[in-house]
Amino acid sequence: MRYWGVVAVVVTMGCSSAPEKKAKPKTIEGYAMSQPSGWDVRKRFRGADVAYLSPKEDENDKFREYISVSVQMMPPKMNAQSYLAYKLSMLKKNYEKFAVVTQTAVKAGTVDGTYLRYTYVGRVGPMTSEEYQFVKKGMIYTITCEALTSSYARYKQAFDTVLGTLRM
Repeated sequence: MRYWGVVAVVVTMGCSSAPEKKAKPKTIEGYAMSQPSGWDVRKRFRGADVAYLSPKEDENDKFREYISVSVQMMPPKMNAQSYLAYKLSMLKKNYEKFAVVTQTAVKAGTVDGTYLRYTYVGRVGPMTSEEYQFVKKGMIYTITCEALTSSYARYKQAFDTVLGTLRM
């Protein structure tokens, strides 16, 4: 299934290499990503506009891996670099044992961005997150993929498959 997002309305995405169903595309302003079947959609999830949560593995599953999307206006007097520095300072302040594993420049079409992979200790244990930040027309698009560090390898391919469909 392919869905289109409109800034601050609905942006959909997910993680799966399962075959996609045909759907009518909606008018786009911003970006598009593929959505897998079997993942739950949540609006306003942990400060993000929308998130896709992995299926529950069993009734004892305490954490559902997810991809979230947040779209917001660039704060006044900031650019992509100063916003990234601010974001990193907030992550360090708010997460126990926060550490950046990887930071590199990326592109989504013609839009420049930054890829971060970081680890921290969360309420359910050690976490691994991938975060992509893109700035386009004064808006910041933040796409976060998060998993328990112990299950990160299982979800990495699904994260990469969906992120490979990103069009801006």
